[in-house]
Amino acid sequence: MNTTQQPATELPSNHISERAFLCSAMNDPVIIDKVIDRVNPEVFHLQAHGTIWGILCSMRNDKKPIDIVTVTNEAEARGGIKTIGGAGYLTEIYTTVSTTANWDHYLEEVEDCAARRRIIEAAKILQRDCYDKGISA
Repeated sequence: MNTTQQPATELPSNHISERAFLCSAMNDPVIIDKVIDRVNPEVFHLQAHGTIWGILCSMRNDKKPIDIVTVTNEAEARGGIKTIGGAGYLTEIYTTVSTTANWDHYLEEVEDCAARRRIIEAAKILQRDCYDKGISA
């Protein structure tokens, strides 16, 4: 029996938690206020989710109301509704969870995956540098 594990080929991500966090933020915009200074769009694995987060933060900073209609309209106004998967996908995100009570857990999962992706990227750079004969130990 071979117990050797093959390295994962996909970067760490939790798209369900990303969607659940975005849903929570759209349904309770006060959540955005609590984390706007520490959460940036790059924390999301899916670029579409990062774009949606950027729209939510911008709308909150501009004191615009946030709901499925206003977010969809804002995405359309920015010309990015297709880049986030369309109005249908935005509606799916908006209805991902039935309560915002666990938003902090969803965000913790998203941030954990982002941290692991950063570590993997740093390790790749270190590995590449170790093979580069121009760099001394």
